[in-house]
Amino acid sequence: MESTSYVFCCIMYISLLLCFQVQGYSIGFDVSHDGQTVYSASSDGKLYCYYNPTGRLNRAIQTGLDVTLDVACHPVLQSTIAVSAWDGTIQVWK
Repeated sequence: MESTSYVFCCIMYISLLLCFQVQGYSIGFDVSHDGQTVYSASSDGKLYCYYNPTGRLNRAIQTGLDVTLDVACHPVLQSTIAVSAWDGTIQVWK
């Protein structure tokens, strides 16, 4: 029997319930300062932006990275987001 390892990442923030399954990667997320947007990294290299009150996908941004592992909102510059990749690459989006 072949063993398959899955990482389940479930985020529950206010009214958003976002669940996704990613094989072999621990995927991070962050919430915007106003609480309206949840940003999620992804194993497909995209940055996903969800509208928090409804959980609806607002947009998916192609980063050009193979895998995006984590995302973080800047603590002072509210329109700035950093995305990190498996190979140590960090992109800053404004």
